Parts: sequence; C-alpha cells; structure tokens
Amino acid sequence: MAKERNVTRTVIESKKYNVYKMEGLTLVLLDTIEEKGKISEKDLAKKYKVDKVILDLVEEKKVTYGMTVTDFMAHAVVIEDTEKVEPIAESNDEEQETV
Repeated sequence: MAKERNVTRTVIESKKYNVYKMEGLTLVLLDTIEEKGKISEKDLAKKYKVDKVILDLVEEKKVTYGMTVTDFMAHAVVIEDTEKVEPIAESNDEEQETV
C-alpha cells in the first residue's frame, strides 16, 4: 500500500528577542526574552524603567503540524470562496457528433 500524503502547516510557536536600551550612541543589552505573539515596546520600556527599548529578533521557534489527507477531509469544513466562479467553456459536442 502506498504511503498516504499529509496536509501540513508550519507555525511560529515563539520568538526570542534581545532587548536593548540606548546609552548615548551605544546599545546596551538589558535582557533576552522569549514570547508568543506581539510584544509591546512601551510595556517593555516600563518594565525595564527606560524611555525606549530596541528589540532585535534572534530566533524563531517553528513547529510543523500534520495529518493525513483522509483525516483532513473527515474534519475539514468548506469555506465559501468570495471570488466569482466562472463556468468551464463548453465544447461544441453537437457539431462534432457524426450520424
């Protein structure tokens, strides 16, 4: 039996950032943090008691999820397409038929 194909999706689970502050013309490393979702620079500035922080993305942790096509079709729901559906051009069968 042939191996069944999988439907897969890769998602970013978390991101690791270096958090810096400005001291004159120099960046000073405050911390390295790992977060899911968006990060508020204002909240981080309050946390570290500085006027402004600079974030440098260091690493992304990615995870790949998958399931067999059979399982996917059993659990999938139809999503209505908002695009107009065009009919396929009909062939001229009447002209091609011979008696």
